[in-house]
Amino acid sequence: HSQVWRVEQDGYMMSIQNPEKTRFAISVADDLGGNGLKMTYYEADETASLPSICRHGHVVKIVGDVREEADDYYLKFDGDTKDNTKFEHGRWVETVGYDVKYKFDNSTMPVGLIREADGTFTLKELDWDERKAGDDTSNPFPSFVDSTINDIFLFRNRLGFLSGEDVIFSEAGEYFNFFRTTAAALLDTAPIGVTASTNKVSQLHSAVPYNERLLLFSDQTQFVLDADPYLSPTTVKLSTANEIDNFKVKPIISGDSVYYGFQRSDFSGVGEIGVSREDSSLMEVNDATAHIPKYIEGTVLKIAAATNEDAFCLIAEPSDKTAVPATLYVYKYFNNANRQRVQSAWFKYTFGSNGDFINDISFIGNRLYMLIRRNNVVYLESLTFEDNAKDASMDYEVLLDHRWSKPATNAGITYGNTTTITLPT
Repeated sequence: HSQVWRVEQDGYMMSIQNPEKTRFAISVADDLGGNGLKMTYYEADETASLPSICRHGHVVKIVGDVREEADDYYLKFDGDTKDNTKFEHGRWVETVGYDVKYKFDNSTMPVGLIREADGTFTLKELDWDERKAGDDTSNPFPSFVDSTINDIFLFRNRLGFLSGEDVIFSEAGEYFNFFRTTAAALLDTAPIGVTASTNKVSQLHSAVPYNERLLLFSDQTQFVLDADPYLSPTTVKLSTANEIDNFKVKPIISGDSVYYGFQRSDFSGVGEIGVSREDSSLMEVNDATAHIPKYIEGTVLKIAAATNEDAFCLIAEPSDKTAVPATLYVYKYFNNANRQRVQSAWFKYTFGSNGDFINDISFIGNRLYMLIRRNNVVYLESLTFEDNAKDASMDYEVLLDHRWSKPATNAGITYGNTTTITLPT
């Protein structure tokens, strides 16, 4: 037969390899009660003494408690010269298991918007860390694999994902690693996966870090994730905070509270979550629209908060867009030094004519940017939230919708019997 077994000996060490380089049955016996010959093959128990001389790359599965597969781990011989054609001295290091997938498909993972040295931005795939230890039992892929990621956030120096009913955190301080670095021990820095368990289906869609806790929102239930004194796989706690139907709209933080939208028949309401003034370990839930139950028409699409003002805005989709102009709802409030709400008001701005619509809103500082569709043309417009604002060289502010600033020169302006102003495109 052209294929032969490969047998090598170096001192008291012997290596045997079959032609196909596959597993085969082998055992050893001696006249010294099993103390004369020791074999290192695919598996060994925790009490086994592994040789200090071996072939580079040889992998052994270390079996812990026979009743618990999750405590098994793998060791690979790391030779001094990395030459796997001969015996050499080296050390045993932890590695990934036999024939298991060890990395993500980066094309299916979240992408990054990278700021380059010249100030430009590049949208590209990211390099996510590979699994370097264990197998699908002792160190499995995170639960968001083959599922949908609903939200991405940072919390206590970990990158977090929401997927289905699960909250998944990266390794502490290593935002791109979602695998344990060792399967031999559960470290406090290891990635975390926890499930929101209730008697209802709780598909988590939003996460908001708030007051050293993480507020989680599903369609019908809100949860609070906490850990004391630090966030780890053994200290994480997830509890139910409130049960109310809410939209799949990202809640926002404004002032000392978190605000979220919820359905109220053909109208919408806004809920408020804050820390109890009597007991900081407790959360209070209030309805910020209890006194105006039919003010916000339709379904909330987005909420945006001004960072420098005690105010937030929202847009909603009415049942009939053609019957109303573009509408922006605003909530302003004032809290005293004791965090008591002493003043608050809801009001709205309307833009354009019936059928016009605000597609999106976002704050940068105290300036709100709006994508407004006017007569089927979309414009980017802004609205500044600032008390006592004045225009340059004036002691008042000109209040004008769809306002353009005139250039320093008279470009675009012609005079005659009729003055013509050409707006920029």
